Amino acid sequence: MPVVDACFGFSTVIQESISFIDSANIECEAAEYCIGMVRIMGRNSGVIACNAALASRDVNVVVIPEIHFQLFG
Repeated sequence: MPVVDACFGFSTVIQESISFIDSANIECEAAEYCIGMVRIMGRNSGVIACNAALASRDVNVVVIPEIHFQLFG
């Protein structure tokens, strides 16, 4: 639906994603050269991953493979 900006439960899934990102960050701070990777569900565009990354202060890079496959695949 083109007029729907956010659906039911969107804010809940963003809050849960932020808690996963925070947990991965805490684990990575224990090691010297650690890379934390969190895979967040999504469908075709990475909207949840991008919004969770923007809401969290610990994310440096967001990789969205669906966009690559849609543009070049």
